[in-house]
Amino acid sequence: VKVDRFTINDAIKEWMDHRSKIGIRLKTLEINQNGLNHFVAAIGGNCPLEAVNVKMIDTFVDYITSIGLSINSVNMHIRTVKAMFRHFWKRDHIVRMPLIEELKKEEENPIYISDDEFQSIMELEWLNKFYKQVFYFYRETGCRLREPFISKLDGDWLDIPNLSKGKKPRSIQLTESLKAIHLELIDWYENGYGSTLKDPAINISKTFKKALRDISADESKKFHSLRHTFAVRRIVEQVPVFKIQKMMGHSSIVTTEGYL
Repeated sequence: VKVDRFTINDAIKEWMDHRSKIGIRLKTLEINQNGLNHFVAAIGGNCPLEAVNVKMIDTFVDYITSIGLSINSVNMHIRTVKAMFRHFWKRDHIVRMPLIEELKKEEENPIYISDDEFQSIMELEWLNKFYKQVFYFYRETGCRLREPFISKLDGDWLDIPNLSKGKKPRSIQLTESLKAIHLELIDWYENGYGSTLKDPAINISKTFKKALRDISADESKKFHSLRHTFAVRRIVEQVPVFKIQKMMGHSSIVTTEGYL
């Protein structure tokens, strides 16, 4: 049933309430709300949702591009708006969806840490053995930053619950050396220096970024590049992409392909 006066503001409130109720992560909700705030800033919130057309979508895209957002951020906000429209189209609040397309971007090489760069990090004199081992652990497991702290070791397997970003539980088989590093990492997190920090995971990330600066790595590289590195190393080993997808906990193989 078409609702003529169902406005953009009405849609945003209802959609965000729905997403909150179904358990979408707070960080994701904040990103969604930010994108929708930009949408309202560009075309207003009192316009009926049904009246939104391609010209208005173009105005929105021009707006978020003009305020200096990266193409990745622009596309993220476009996906948010598209997801909201799809939600209400499926529920007959609108009879059609406006054409909403992401911006095309140039092909990019994977942002991974080369073997030479990683070796240079391992040779940094100021970087203690603990951090070197932790960086090695992340490179070899493909774990997201906080996953080791919410996981449980079961024999040779690190069981990662569905609390992580991908919302898919998965298990990673660890070697003896990786198991030892994980145990040391958890002890650091629960009883050692990590337990004195407000956010131990951020400490690890910032330490890695400092190491990257010290070896003069490209500024685009960051801690998450270790996860890209895991994927690239697996593809070099001729591991099938669908298997890498499962190893990384991606819900879509398209996401995995973006790492390669």
